[in-house]
Amino acid sequence: MMDTYFLRMVQSFPGNAEQPGRVRAAPTLSVLRNSNVNERSARSGDTRRSTHHSSKRTPERWRSWSISSRRRLLLDGRRRVKYELEGLQNELPLPTDVKVECDYKNKINISWKDDTSLGSFTEKLIYDIQISYDGDSELQAKEEVLVTPDPTVEHYWIWTSPLNLQCLTHVVKIRARHQNKTSKWIEKPIYGDNGTERKVYAQGETVGVGTRRKYCCISAKPNSEQKLKYRDTNLMAAQVINLTYIFDVYLSQPSKTTGDDLVCEPAKDGFTVFVGYTPEVHNFSCETRNLKSLQCHWKNGRDSNLKGIRKTKYSLNGRECLTNCIGHHCHCAIKLTASQGAMDWILTSKNYINETNTVETADPRHRVYLFPPHGLSVQDVDKRSANLHWHWNESSYESLPMVCQALLNYSQAKEIRKESRGTKGLTSLTSLTLSDLYPAVTYSVRVRCHSAEHFWKWGDWSSSAIFTTKEDIPEALDIWMQIHNENTSFVVWKSLTPDKSHGKIQKYQVKWGTKLEVLNGADHRWYEHSGREGKITVSAVNSAGVSPPSSIVIPAVYSGHKTARLTASDGGFNLSWTKNPKSMCGYVVDWIQADIQVNLTVDWIKIPTNSTSIRIQPEHFREGTRYILSLYVCTSEGPELQQKWEGYSREKNPLKSVSNFKAEQSGNGVLLTWEELSQEDLRGFLSHYEITYYEMSDTNAKKKVNITAGQKEYIIGPLQVKSYTFRINAVTGGGKGPQDTVTVTVTSQVYRVIVEAVIALAFAILTLICVIFLCYKKRAWIKENVYPEIPEPRLDFLPPKGSDQLFELPHENVAHVTHISEEPLLIVNDKDELDSHTTDQDSAGVHIENFINKTYKLSMLPIANSFLAHPPGYQPHTGPKMSLVQSSTSSYHVIEHWHKEYQPQISMASVSHTDEHSDLIGSPTSVSSSQPLL
Repeated sequence: MMDTYFLRMVQSFPGNAEQPGRVRAAPTLSVLRNSNVNERSARSGDTRRSTHHSSKRTPERWRSWSISSRRRLLLDGRRRVKYELEGLQNELPLPTDVKVECDYKNKINISWKDDTSLGSFTEKLIYDIQISYDGDSELQAKEEVLVTPDPTVEHYWIWTSPLNLQCLTHVVKIRARHQNKTSKWIEKPIYGDNGTERKVYAQGETVGVGTRRKYCCISAKPNSEQKLKYRDTNLMAAQVINLTYIFDVYLSQPSKTTGDDLVCEPAKDGFTVFVGYTPEVHNFSCETRNLKSLQCHWKNGRDSNLKGIRKTKYSLNGRECLTNCIGHHCHCAIKLTASQGAMDWILTSKNYINETNTVETADPRHRVYLFPPHGLSVQDVDKRSANLHWHWNESSYESLPMVCQALLNYSQAKEIRKESRGTKGLTSLTSLTLSDLYPAVTYSVRVRCHSAEHFWKWGDWSSSAIFTTKEDIPEALDIWMQIHNENTSFVVWKSLTPDKSHGKIQKYQVKWGTKLEVLNGADHRWYEHSGREGKITVSAVNSAGVSPPSSIVIPAVYSGHKTARLTASDGGFNLSWTKNPKSMCGYVVDWIQADIQVNLTVDWIKIPTNSTSIRIQPEHFREGTRYILSLYVCTSEGPELQQKWEGYSREKNPLKSVSNFKAEQSGNGVLLTWEELSQEDLRGFLSHYEITYYEMSDTNAKKKVNITAGQKEYIIGPLQVKSYTFRINAVTGGGKGPQDTVTVTVTSQVYRVIVEAVIALAFAILTLICVIFLCYKKRAWIKENVYPEIPEPRLDFLPPKGSDQLFELPHENVAHVTHISEEPLLIVNDKDELDSHTTDQDSAGVHIENFINKTYKLSMLPIANSFLAHPPGYQPHTGPKMSLVQSSTSSYHVIEHWHKEYQPQISMASVSHTDEHSDLIGSPTSVSSSQPLL
């Protein structure tokens, strides 16, 4: 075992065997362990390790020498072995040529060499490296570097400090170690800024977003209030060593384009830091446009947030290129060499934070992107063909085979593409022939090309050239017919598209039998008013000639078919029918808007004989409009109607609410009535009416009733005595229409009877009052026409002698005395005589005062039981005139034998007074007045 250890540890070159302690290092260097002592150093430190060495191979004689030495030592060299072992027990030799260099920012480069005494040392040797701050016992870095000793090789180790080297003095220590044996430490200080003025480090630093950095403020004297202000936030010192305040700052956000200021408080000293992102490149691609230069394009990713001298710079294959960027899209170009072939194109993006490389591998001839043709012109234009010509401005295209394409646009925006292939090795393609064009159409044409060898992409379009082909005779018209009523039918035809009209349509020729009628080119309808069966032929005319004739037979007037309801599918109609054996030339499906009667528009599709179904696409219909679709069989005798449908391509909700929505109480329920909507307002097939009602005191308790389409009234009940709100909506396949609302109060029936009785009684009373009022107002008219004055009776006899009775009448009871006469009382036969006599007495000037305080005596005569008043209008019989002679006692005496000579219907008056004044006939005190007598 002792021999083995000696062979491993002690080997020397011939001639150097007498120098104990020399260890020869093998030409290798490796790192045994790389670790930082504290977490802060591990996060922020950038440790790099490398070594420069020279390689030497061990001569073959080393092995032979080792064998002989081993034999010699085993036999008689025990004393020498003991001497070598005692030499290894001493301290290891110090590293030599130790150098510590820095960039005065934060990088430290340590280099050293092995001691020459270790030249023959064959085992791995470890160098311990420690870095700390002066005045701080905590290690900032601790590294073990494993090497194979070789005095001719310089070892080095690079460490990046998380703190600027100007903030503190960094102490670097290094020693050699093997197992339990070590050398002494070698210390190398890196002095920081020890000035008395306050300073802040580091100035103008550029870092990436999310970096954690340490910054320091150096003060002349201790100050417990030291703070670092960053983005309106005051940071406290994480560590204080001597007069250096160390701040741990996490730069989590991009800075402003001018940088973010970090200021030490309270002295307002500070510095600026720029925070951004590493360059990002996407969709990097290279191509050539003229086979002389290469243009590369890419799209920048996230903005680096760095401007000015800190912005991202680009280079292509190590050569800086002028970069043009529009937004995030950039490109640059470099020159190509002939026959360069496929190669790698490396785009390097670099800024103050980092750099990235993006690689694209391509052959420039496989990435040809052609420029647009120049001078495009059109020649030899005919009805259906034309020739295109152009030229190229690039000489490199002369030997390039191409494929070119022409894009033609005309009035209906239809595009036609024509292609022509060039021949490899000949001149570039400069002409193209267009065929299968439409007559009398104005075209706009453009041309573009691409390489025929390797398609990369189409080149740019040329400028447009415009030309118009010559006219040709029109194609046949697509005609159809409609029977409007029993006496009128009409023929319609579709307008010819530019690809079928072959020119401007000037007029239409309509033939019916031997008649020829010419219509304007804008007309598309011709009416036939006879209602008879006939054949109609229509032709279109332009400057080139007349189109082939199109004929149709108008059948005799026929009765209509029952219309079936049709349901749409995705806005169109799917129709199917049973094959008709009468079909000679197929079928025709036409459709019209059902609610239009004037300027009816017809559209149609012709279907082959062997088809029994068709789908009519939605673009032919308007939503919410009802259409009538008809299927005709094309027979030799003319079209024959086979089936009719009606339907909506897409139903919509009604446009209006129902009209005249009313509600009235009916018993203990409510009768609702309304009027139907028109078809135009429905915009769909009416499904039902939806009635919603609720008590006004509880709007959440709503009830709903669906009423079948076609009904216009409905009774809801029984209901409680409350107020209700009723709403009605018309519902189609497209949804609900606007609602109409009505409110009604349900009353009790007993109360209703009472109310009706009170109303009837009040009406009767009001009517009676009106009648009384009218009677009062018209009393004179009523008396004259309904109750005329009864003529006074007249006496034509004398009462018997001694039959008069006298009595005194107090003057208080005398009334209605208007005239007093001193003439003898006369008995007259008629009213006229009485009036004349009365008039004479009025002239006497007798006044009413003559009757005051006088006593009157009346002579009462017996009146027979048969003495009665006469009805109105009765004419009394006239008898002989009689006169009464005033007595000396101022009494009236009636003539005798009155009962023998009595004549009915004769008036009587016999009143006398003591003052010899005659009473007025008809007064209350007169005998002739009937009122006192009764």
